[in-house]
Amino acid sequence: MPTNKTIVVTGASSGIGFELARRLYDEGHTVIGCSRTYPKQPYNFDYMICDVKQESSMVDFSKALGKRHDRLDVLINCAGMGIAGAIEETPYQQALKTHQINVLGPFMMTQLLMPMLRQSERPKIIMIGSVAGAITIPFQAFYSMSKTSLAALTDALRLELKPFGVDVANVMPGDTKTDFTAHRQTNVLADSPYTSRIERSVRRMEADERRGKNPLSVVNAVRKQIRKKRMKAHVVVGCKYKLLVWLANRVPWRWRERIIYKLYAK
Repeated sequence: MPTNKTIVVTGASSGIGFELARRLYDEGHTVIGCSRTYPKQPYNFDYMICDVKQESSMVDFSKALGKRHDRLDVLINCAGMGIAGAIEETPYQQALKTHQINVLGPFMMTQLLMPMLRQSERPKIIMIGSVAGAITIPFQAFYSMSKTSLAALTDALRLELKPFGVDVANVMPGDTKTDFTAHRQTNVLADSPYTSRIERSVRRMEADERRGKNPLSVVNAVRKQIRKKRMKAHVVVGCKYKLLVWLANRVPWRWRERIIYKLYAK
């Protein structure tokens, strides 16, 4: 496989996506960033508009990309959004939007770009998931659900695409310090019986994120997977979060539920 890889990064206008696109470009790769808006920061990598919430926008992107490049080596599905609030009070359209961006977007981008990926000697698809997909967080149910779905999409793709040599991985960051925190949409009704609990939960989440790991930790995890001959299916970023996920899968369910309740739902 060529040292210089052609890489598409969705959600590249800010946060982890921007850092991925910038660092990979600086390493000498051909990087095409995309999102529904252009980055507000200076950038040198190629950029194309693509709204992963809109099928027509993704179709147009895939056609334009095919005219510019004859192959694609790596697709990094990084676009995502978060919402917080009680399940009972979450508007349907907001839950739908979260699913469209976090799950259906990666699915559709993968489907549309598969013909180009097949032209690569060792094509890779990397999903940017979340520890919240392995440990469900109350009052972030729809975000956790979407990242759990992304993990399932990864598992299915690995099996379906194995005979074609297409490798797929799910990289799962924990709390990361980005503008994702400021963009999270929180639903709290004026007369909600959940108000005080939602506010405490969101305050804790935001505090954890502001003290979280630098986005470069995710960038380095992705770079490591790109260099591998065979990627791991699920990669948790950071020793702390690896331990949390490991423990969550081994402690009795009641213990796990009690701990999460005290941290995020009490």
